[in-house]
Amino acid sequence: MDNFITRPEHEEFCRRVDAEEKRQNRRLELLEDNVQKIAALTVSIEKMACSLEAMAKELGDQGSRLQALEEVPGKNWSALRAGIIGALAAAVGCGLAAAIVNFM
Repeated sequence: MDNFITRPEHEEFCRRVDAEEKRQNRRLELLEDNVQKIAALTVSIEKMACSLEAMAKELGDQGSRLQALEEVPGKNWSALRAGIIGALAAAVGCGLAAAIVNFM
């Protein structure tokens, strides 16, 4: 019967098991808290990625709209030049017609 332990040894063993259990429970609580924080961070990063993707798409659309706006003054200048050249050609044509009529 020398395999049995005394009551004080048993109580010390129980105290140590309880202390270890509390330490393990505390570690699990900290780990669960960290997992929840990581999950929240993952969701935030996913939302940010979606937002960034939408912003990049909008930026591409905005670039094409900006390009169209930048082309408007060039088109207006081309139209103005064509009008001036047409007016000068008409003036020269009218002057030539008047000169021809005068010499007749």
